[in-house]
Amino acid sequence: MKIKIKIIVTFILAVLCIVPAIAVFASENDFSVKESDGFVIAYPSSDLSEAASIMGIKEKELKTLCRDNDVLFLAVNEDNSVQVRLSRYQTAVSKKAEDIRALSDTLLGDFVGAEDGEYIKEKINSTTFLRVDETLVDDGGKYTSRQYLTIKNGYVYQISVYIGDKADPKTADDFIDGIRIIGATIYSPKQKILVGLAISAFFILIIIMIRGIIKDIKEK
Repeated sequence: MKIKIKIIVTFILAVLCIVPAIAVFASENDFSVKESDGFVIAYPSSDLSEAASIMGIKEKELKTLCRDNDVLFLAVNEDNSVQVRLSRYQTAVSKKAEDIRALSDTLLGDFVGAEDGEYIKEKINSTTFLRVDETLVDDGGKYTSRQYLTIKNGYVYQISVYIGDKADPKTADDFIDGIRIIGATIYSPKQKILVGLAISAFFILIIIMIRGIIKDIKEK
């Protein structure tokens, strides 16, 4: 009976050590973005007040916009003449293809909703995107909408860029060059240490459990 209790207790302790490590691995980002002078970068899970203020909307409204559009981050320059946001979502095509390189030219056109010649293939940090440009007009005036779409990790990643008529397009180009879609999860040194400690604790508990069982068997 004592042996069974020791096994159960050890198993519970081991799970408690491993679960936080798994949580760290699961919560990692599959993208990165470089800080850029002149841009405020905001994430839906954090404070959006500064970005909302520049955009002239309420923070709650901006959070809703991010949630409804699967936004991972958004960036806006100081005069709100350039906005950039990265979204991630899944479709039947992305699940099946897993990577944009698996799509034929015909399927690429279907993917972006445009015929060949109406989109541009463009690489951003070694990831191939399909770019579609459009000139639009709203209450704020005339602006250019650029949509960059790709498939990676079984997801659609979409970089949406809005450039005001009086803004310098190079401002947007420079910022976009700092966006990277990561194929494999990257961990910080602190997270690696945490996971290493958790795994070490797990093996120590296993050793203690084995020694305890052997001792109990000898005593009996």
